[in-house]
Amino acid sequence: MGENYSKTDLREIAGYLIDDLRECEDGTCITTYQLLCEAGYEDEEFDEANLMEIHAALLKAAKANHITLDMSAHEYSFEGLVYNLDYIVHNKKAQIKCPYCGCTNTARIIYGMPVYSKIQKKLESGKVHIGGCEIDGILIKGEFVQTDPERYCNACKKKFSRPPLLIAKDHSSAEDIRDVVTSINFSYGGYFGGFVDITIRKNDKGALVKSNHTHHGLYMPAEKTDINR
Repeated sequence: MGENYSKTDLREIAGYLIDDLRECEDGTCITTYQLLCEAGYEDEEFDEANLMEIHAALLKAAKANHITLDMSAHEYSFEGLVYNLDYIVHNKKAQIKCPYCGCTNTARIIYGMPVYSKIQKKLESGKVHIGGCEIDGILIKGEFVQTDPERYCNACKKKFSRPPLLIAKDHSSAEDIRDVVTSINFSYGGYFGGFVDITIRKNDKGALVKSNHTHHGLYMPAEKTDINR
């Protein structure tokens, strides 16, 4: 008998599994049920309806994160329950690269006191890195937000990926950079080849990219491109 999970709970569980899919080798063959077991969930935690809901939510979440779960081998056939049917994971566009060396062999950092029996395989395979018991963070509107780095590079041994926060020097307040920064401007080029000035401005649909090209003092009309994310 499964536990009493709400649909929101099950969709959150599917969201947690996205990191596992992102960390698979491209071309991995796996099922949603196997993915849950490898993530540390127990057999008796979910009933059939729970597993069906998690599988459906996982397909949607994977697509939103540029991960393809290829189940074409099972098209037009009746082979069993969908969460037990294998799929091929295509995740090259979703793999996380180390910003220091560019390697995709990175691990999630776990803080606190984890249950080692549940994460031993991931520790051995380099998918998880122990960050220690102390957890750094800051209160934002009365809610504790962790500020520790989230990932570790197995190649260059550096930590990266912190929450996108602008924190006051006295730690009296913090704001999400995504809420504060509405546009980014930069340029590239050289004098003889001219300069290209790029402005990326956030809007309701995603972002608008505007580029101006200056060549030997001549100003070229701006080009605009909408980016929907």
